[in-house]
Amino acid sequence: MSEKTRPSNEKIDKAYADFAKDHYERGSESDFHTLLGVVLGSVMMAANFALLLKPAGLITAGFSGIALLVQNIAQTYFNVNIPFFVVSLPLNLIPASVAFKYIGKRFTLFSILSIVLVAILTDLLPVIKIVDDIVLVSVFSGLLQGFGISLILRSGASSGGTDFISIYFSIKKGVSGFNMIFAINAVMVLVQAALFGLEIALYTIIYQFVTTQMINMMYNRYSKKTLFIVTNFPQQVADAVMTVSHHGTTIFNEITGAYTGEKRYLVYSVVGASELNQVIKVVKGTDSSAFVNIVKSESVLGRFFQRPFR
Repeated sequence: MSEKTRPSNEKIDKAYADFAKDHYERGSESDFHTLLGVVLGSVMMAANFALLLKPAGLITAGFSGIALLVQNIAQTYFNVNIPFFVVSLPLNLIPASVAFKYIGKRFTLFSILSIVLVAILTDLLPVIKIVDDIVLVSVFSGLLQGFGISLILRSGASSGGTDFISIYFSIKKGVSGFNMIFAINAVMVLVQAALFGLEIALYTIIYQFVTTQMINMMYNRYSKKTLFIVTNFPQQVADAVMTVSHHGTTIFNEITGAYTGEKRYLVYSVVGASELNQVIKVVKGTDSSAFVNIVKSESVLGRFFQRPFR
């Protein structure tokens, strides 16, 4: 068997074993980074509620949005001040219990910390109107909210609520929970439009759209890229990709360049978007003359390695 096609499974198996050991045996340093991200992101979200969102009468997405909507209804129609904490915590209990069982204990505990921090700080921070232009509020509040949520997600936790639902369906069921979450948010906006006017509801839609785009830009755990790598060293390139990304590869033997007529090989793989730069680096380090075509993958069916939550 030639050097180009000889497999080196021991190296790949060792990489998988090292990853698993590192993933499940991370110590206090990793926990500190997660804690720092959760605290900063939660403070940012609570400050956004107090300084921009609540003064403008907008509502955020998910269970936090339901809590804000309940607060607005109680205050406007019944002149009753209901603490954010009282509404937010019960709404998150069932999703949190599901996440604890099926997603990851560490992930869920840090997410609960975020939920509690946001709830307490939202009640403690004074509501101060610092911007009068509601268009500016819709845009910049969405940016701030998206940044805070992304910071928590990138730290290895979530802001809870519908995040639990979305991650559960993505990981355990292999389907998107987007439709369910979209339905929840749509109902909230419709209720807001009916009770507080269409104009404020439309600004809420702008805010939620900006928030979503910010998260999509900063957090790409579930985005996937397809790689088509033309190379003279297929097995070495395939080994490098599998070692750093833990994703499988497929080698197509002896393809022919139409211009040069040279026989080369095609290595095909699908990797996570967050791993792309590292994969490209090792591919070029293995074969500097490799030609790499990167295509966005809309969906993947079948076995695909997804780094688990702890």
